[in-house]
Amino acid sequence: MSHSHNDTPGAASATVVRRWVLGITALTAVLLYLDRFCMAFAQRYVKEDLGLSDAQIDTCMSVFFLSYGLAQVPAGGLTDRFGSRAMLTIYILAWSFFTASMGWVGGFVGLVAVRLAAGVSQAGAYPTGARVVGQWAPLSQRGAANSLIALGGRVGGALAPPLTAALIVAFVPLTVSPLLTQSDLLDANTLSGQLVAATDPSLNPDLATDQRARAELIYSVRTQFETQDGWSAIARMAEASDESTTAAGRDALVAQLNRFIDGALLTRIELLEQVKLENEAKPLIVRRDSLSDAERQRLNRLILEAVFPASIRKLYVHGWRPVMFWYGLAGVLVAAWFFWQVRDRPNQHPRVNAAELELLAGSGAPATTATAESIPIGAILASRSLWLLSIAACGTTFGWTFLVSLLDRYLDTVHGVPFIERGWMQSIPLFVGWVGMAAGGWWTDWLTRRRGIKIGRAVPFAFSRFVAMAAFLLMLLHPSPWVCIVLLSAVAFGTDLGSPAIWSICQDVGGRSVATVLGWGNMWGNIGGFAAPMLLGWVSRQWNWDVTFVLCALSFWIAGTAALFVDATQPVTSRG
Repeated sequence: MSHSHNDTPGAASATVVRRWVLGITALTAVLLYLDRFCMAFAQRYVKEDLGLSDAQIDTCMSVFFLSYGLAQVPAGGLTDRFGSRAMLTIYILAWSFFTASMGWVGGFVGLVAVRLAAGVSQAGAYPTGARVVGQWAPLSQRGAANSLIALGGRVGGALAPPLTAALIVAFVPLTVSPLLTQSDLLDANTLSGQLVAATDPSLNPDLATDQRARAELIYSVRTQFETQDGWSAIARMAEASDESTTAAGRDALVAQLNRFIDGALLTRIELLEQVKLENEAKPLIVRRDSLSDAERQRLNRLILEAVFPASIRKLYVHGWRPVMFWYGLAGVLVAAWFFWQVRDRPNQHPRVNAAELELLAGSGAPATTATAESIPIGAILASRSLWLLSIAACGTTFGWTFLVSLLDRYLDTVHGVPFIERGWMQSIPLFVGWVGMAAGGWWTDWLTRRRGIKIGRAVPFAFSRFVAMAAFLLMLLHPSPWVCIVLLSAVAFGTDLGSPAIWSICQDVGGRSVATVLGWGNMWGNIGGFAAPMLLGWVSRQWNWDVTFVLCALSFWIAGTAALFVDATQPVTSRG
């Protein structure tokens, strides 16, 4: 094959195609995590739109990790057999299709099926990425290259909360009617009961400031409703449960609430400063004297949603489906770019010159490494180090998954943080993880050069797990929302600090079966990810969030202890 530069080694500077290849592979990891976790940050609106419970949402998130984990080894085996270029292109297109398909589902069963399919489709991404690094990165830079790919995932994870939140809001413009329909009443009986039971808060001096503000708002709504037709039907619904009374009460309630939305703006603006309104409402309040009719109606709807958070469907429910469609379309573009840019081996790439081939081949990443003919399952099962790595990966993912599955709910239910603000707060730990990822790649390369592969991989791997453990234990002090974010940022930093070492271990021991070996470790990691949302969500509901944090800390302690004994000098073909 001819090359675009001089074929004589050393006669010309090495081309830098490897950097472009590693860059586009990192971009696929960005998309991978963006598509994986977008539902977690839209979960409140998915739940209200599809009529799901928290337990059902936890199940939908967990089943992704189940299929993702179980498909790791087969997907890695396909990559080792057929090459990175074709297989990762197929994987990207498949998971993008199923991400878009979430926007078409109509209920729990459909969402579970799509999440299972998305998990299978994404399973080959990181095993394939590991093979790309093994082919396209010199051995002395392998840790840094791995950190780049893994960092791409964390970038996607960090972008998912604020980007998903911003897009959901953007897809619900002022032209979307804020008026309620029957389907927007999530719990009409509870809402009517609150209105009927509302009394003048000035008669109860023991109410806390935030409770008083909400009580005054509810009482204000009641006083407006009492003067309108239909109040008697609402009152009867609060006291009866027969179908005819409830139907009449729901009709009256919708009509009354829509009169409120279409009416004058609530005059006691100081009350609104004490309740958790969506961020969109704040600039509207500032401009309250110059609002258009559409803006005034929008603000009144947001006020009602804040006053009755469990009884009225959120207006932003209309925005989550289009977001899934656009994320799916982005995947088609990334897949096309990957297929155009990447080749299975450097010597197949038309823009790689002889100097770059020599650089790669002479550094332990031979450009002509063959594909594997079969999955070395016997050698994998015989490797003590891979079993220890698998235990560590399982514990790590179990604890880390809290950040991307339950943090949104924790900030919402415990601290009442508004949606847009929650999106930014949730992204901060993952942004901090970027620093850990970059530092981890440098650390494992530096330590390996000075102390050898065994210590250079095991020490960053283990130490980083104990950092995350300590941060979760400090959550037991019940800190403020922003201190929580600082502590959970330490969890993300610790987790990602050790990730390049994990990838490097798989490449150190994997030989021709790098993708399969990394898939094996990733499989066990995602078994932890499968268990975490359901178990931690159940524990938080049955007991409290403290027990949840203790379980996360325990999982990182197990992971760190196992990581101490991983030996990257033992290839999977020998017994370790």
